[in-house]
Amino acid sequence: MTTKATTTTTARSNKKTYWSAEKEACLRHAHEVYIEEGEIAQTVRHYYYKLLGKSIKLLPNENSGKNAYNFVSRLLSDARIDGIFPWEAVIDPGRRNFSPASYTSLAQFVRASSQSQFVADVWRGQANRIEVWVEKDGLFEFAKSICEQYRVPVYVNKGFASVTVIEEAAKRYGTGEGWTILYCGDFDPSGLEIQSVLLDSLSSHQSRPTIVRVGLTYEDTFSLSAEAGVDLKKGDSRTKKFQQDYPNTKGYEIEALTVTELRQRIIKAIERYVDVDALNAAIDLEDRIDAFVNPLLYRAMLDVHSTIITNGIPDAQLAKHEQLRYLLPLNNREDSAS
Repeated sequence: MTTKATTTTTARSNKKTYWSAEKEACLRHAHEVYIEEGEIAQTVRHYYYKLLGKSIKLLPNENSGKNAYNFVSRLLSDARIDGIFPWEAVIDPGRRNFSPASYTSLAQFVRASSQSQFVADVWRGQANRIEVWVEKDGLFEFAKSICEQYRVPVYVNKGFASVTVIEEAAKRYGTGEGWTILYCGDFDPSGLEIQSVLLDSLSSHQSRPTIVRVGLTYEDTFSLSAEAGVDLKKGDSRTKKFQQDYPNTKGYEIEALTVTELRQRIIKAIERYVDVDALNAAIDLEDRIDAFVNPLLYRAMLDVHSTIITNGIPDAQLAKHEQLRYLLPLNNREDSAS
């Protein structure tokens, strides 16, 4: 792929940018990243760093880094609109929504209620307790997809933790004995201090868990692309100490590490502290309870379904025929709980 050190205009905007890149090559590399990393949705920033490492070269213009990021953002947006890049490949963790849940029929409620949903506190069988903390909201779904099979909680730090977050964590950890935080964050002046401040803040509550940095680490910077490095902010009070500790080193964001590598590290770190055999035994107990209880619940709930559909709910404001509007499915109000 080639880049041109000239000002150019994007296809969908009249705004000028200091970027010019072969779009097809960029999209091809982005798609390769998506496939290689298990088809897990990632943020635009993640793809931006992958493209920096593989293809795009930063130009020496003021604010060119911002322009480069905007270029990648527009590129992925346009490609998804045009149907040449998967919609599900990009996640936007900054946008939240809420939609109330409901049952489509009483039969659906019966089926849902016929599952025991028993979940054991698997940590009662463990010598250690661990949590995974990620510095950025964009890493939450990725970390959750790994940790949920081990029943390991995931927390988003979002920069420096608030006093509320610290207070809640200190209550969970108590003295901190037997607790380990697996931490994933940027390797730059602020990223390192975030971890340091987290430890100090918990210590002020007399809570001293062990914090293990999973990534990024100083050793990682030796193998990362130089183009993915971020220039240090000269006005940042933390920069001087960072330069003293790590001479001639740029800052790197956690997204510069491949998802495959980060996944392997998190799994390895978890399995260092978790007794997997004990975990699997607790999960087996849950499965056996489900197998025993579910048929009993289902038979009981079938009786409930039959009674309500036949007689309605007494003393309800709605008459029986009006209740059926909410209790039967929409397809001709034919209902079956089986």
